[in-house]
Amino acid sequence: MPRFGFIVSTKINKRAVVRNRIRRLLRESAQHLLPVLSACDCVVVVQKNITEKTEIVVEQGMRDVFQGAGLLK
Repeated sequence: MPRFGFIVSTKINKRAVVRNRIRRLLRESAQHLLPVLSACDCVVVVQKNITEKTEIVVEQGMRDVFQGAGLLK
C-alpha cells in the first residue's frame, strides 16, 4: 500500500486555507491512483503554479511522474 506525504510551503501561499485546499486536491488525486500504484513511500513537494491547476491536470501530472519513476503497475 503506497503512503504519501504532501509538502505545501508558505512560499506557495501565505494563507493556510489555500495550502490546505491544495493538500486536499493532491490527496484526492493520489486516491484515484492507488489501484495502479505499487507499494512505495512518496513525498510530493508542490510547485508555485499549482494554485491555477485543476484536479484533472494535477492527477495527470502525478500519473506522469509516477510512470516516469516506474511506480505504476
